[in-house]
Amino acid sequence: MTSKSSNNATANTRVLRPDLFITLSTSDYDDHWYLEVDRGTESMPTLVAKCHAYEEYRRTGRAQAEHGVFPRVLWIVPTEKRAESLRKAIAADTTLTDRLFVTTTPDRFLTTLLPHESTDA
Repeated sequence: MTSKSSNNATANTRVLRPDLFITLSTSDYDDHWYLEVDRGTESMPTLVAKCHAYEEYRRTGRAQAEHGVFPRVLWIVPTEKRAESLRKAIAADTTLTDRLFVTTTPDRFLTTLLPHESTDA
């Protein structure tokens, strides 16, 4: 995956390499995700910069053409404190579509990904 950045005079090409791409399928839908595993070794600005690269890639429309939708990005971070910090950093950046990004911890990974059963009667 590549995205072009045109916010300076010399356009940069960034290569996105998610840690994993997954599709969860049911009889009703396919749910596409890019997974990013953070071990707590990179700074918050580095993570936000990667969010910008996903946002730029979303704007190209290439993934939508391939999948029908743009996959959401699931950040798996080591602690709830770091998850909250990343959520706040994404929400504070008005150039990011916060609905695009989901943040969780390893112990909540499966419940974040798996569809929830409806409790409607």
